[in-house]
Amino acid sequence: MAFLQDQMRELAPELVFEQRLANPSVFADVAPERALKVLVYRAPD
Repeated sequence: MAFLQDQMRELAPELVFEQRLANPSVFADVAPERALKVLVYRAPD
């Protein structure tokens, strides 16, 4: 997840990280850091 957040800071520094959405059970993985990642970012007002 750190890699994705680093990329967002570099490519879209104006966006603010809000949260990581939980994965549906169909995407369950034994290692959370290797699982599907859906991150929510917010644009400033």
